Amino acid sequence: MTCPYCGKNTPDNSEFCAECGFPLDGRQPPRNEPRRKTSRGRRFDARIWQARIAKALRVTVVVLMWVISLFILCYGGYKAYYWYQAGQSDKLYESGMLPMPTLEAVELDDGRTGHVITFFGEDGDMIYIEELRRSYLVVGGEARVEIADSYWFETAPDDVDAAEIALTPIQTFRDGGKQLLPIIHFDVNMPTSPLIIISPGEEQEPILASEYQLVFEVVAGSTVLVDGQDVTDFVSSQGEVSVNVAVYPQGDNPISILVQTPHHKEARADIVLYRQPMEIDLELLATTSKKSALQNMKINGKVDPTATVSVETPYVRARSRRTRTATSPLSRSLTSWATTLFASAPRKRARQTRSSPLRCTICPR
Repeated sequence: MTCPYCGKNTPDNSEFCAECGFPLDGRQPPRNEPRRKTSRGRRFDARIWQARIAKALRVTVVVLMWVISLFILCYGGYKAYYWYQAGQSDKLYESGMLPMPTLEAVELDDGRTGHVITFFGEDGDMIYIEELRRSYLVVGGEARVEIADSYWFETAPDDVDAAEIALTPIQTFRDGGKQLLPIIHFDVNMPTSPLIIISPGEEQEPILASEYQLVFEVVAGSTVLVDGQDVTDFVSSQGEVSVNVAVYPQGDNPISILVQTPHHKEARADIVLYRQPMEIDLELLATTSKKSALQNMKINGKVDPTATVSVETPYVRARSRRTRTATSPLSRSLTSWATTLFASAPRKRARQTRSSPLRCTICPR
């Protein structure tokens, strides 16, 4: 039914127009009577809004489908162009016109692990790697690209310990031409923090002093703990660390070293320093040299003031409280020389006790 006043379509069973509120039987309502809207009219308004929303959704879906289709077409065109370029470069490699780039795992100058990619071309060519956003100049027929393995984990989550790398190199020739090179694929595991022990060496002799100087190398900027103590401040700009640790006369003295380099796994080294058990305090000073070009070798050490020191080789002794100095002659015909020091001290009832001998091998320069 059509409203005779506003011309809107209304349901047949309605007495009043849902739009203007006038009666549909043709009666003229009193002038003072307000227009009325029934509950049917309100329900009719809800249906209109639902129709509008449905239409808007349909338009949105159609637009999204067009956008997705356009993206797929563009991406497909890009991949097709890339496959064409890759095929052309493969033909150049197969024909020998372009040498194939080489990939090798290396250790960088600062001790970190990494990979080196070597590209070949004519001097003046440029190699651009999109993922690194850097260009490399071909000099001497080669462009060498060094990449530390830790580079790929700078922005990775903490739980990632491996990465699959794909690099897209582009070669620009001196005449301005460009050639898309094949993608370079390789896998990288999160590297372990570099740690090189310098001292003690592999053939460690028994420690004769109460302190020992540990020397090792790490990457500058690493966090270093020695037996739980933070010694990061001792790391030099070259990454060398030198710290003194206490060595007790108890036999084995375990020492642990922990190194944490940024974007690396933690490295741990366990070292055992041996100092023989002794009943009497007897040790050599750290200043005692083990090499000499002189005929006599000076041995400096400390001992309990109540103890008596004996040396198995001829020597000249000088006393000064807790310090003993023994000068022993060396034979220039020998390549090595050794002496053993003994210490004894009186106990109750005039007993004597002897410590275990300390042996020091001294080689002339």
